[in-house]
Amino acid sequence: MKKNLKTTLLMGIGIGLIISSTFNIINKEFFQEEINDEYIKIKAKQMGMIDPKDHFIKNDEYHKEVKKEETIIEKNSEKELVKVSIPKGSTSEEIGEILKDHKIIQSTQLFLKRINSKNLEEKLRWGIYEMEKNTPIDKIIEKITNKE
Repeated sequence: MKKNLKTTLLMGIGIGLIISSTFNIINKEFFQEEINDEYIKIKAKQMGMIDPKDHFIKNDEYHKEVKKEETIIEKNSEKELVKVSIPKGSTSEEIGEILKDHKIIQSTQLFLKRINSKNLEEKLRWGIYEMEKNTPIDKIIEKITNKE
């Protein structure tokens, strides 16, 4: 009787494994999305990751664009307005460099320290801004975080 019980138990386990494996194979064939490069890129963008190729191409285009777009809008004896373009997806370090390149700020490090002390790293917004040279850093931060 014990042999029959062991044999039946082992056969049941074996049949169960075969059936579950079959369902698993069928499920994967019919219901799994095809994973290819495009699928991976879409999922990565949904998670907030960037494609390095897009990032470097964007920066090259930005620097070419800056040279074309960098115009002084108004020049008085008291103030100079400069048009500044901040590309979408720019980091706070990149924004600091852009502002320094346009002579809006004197120190990228001071700008970054102020951004970090106010916990605004994720609040910086891309876009085209008109800013006065030698504006206080706090005013610049207000403008590019849309708090102005």
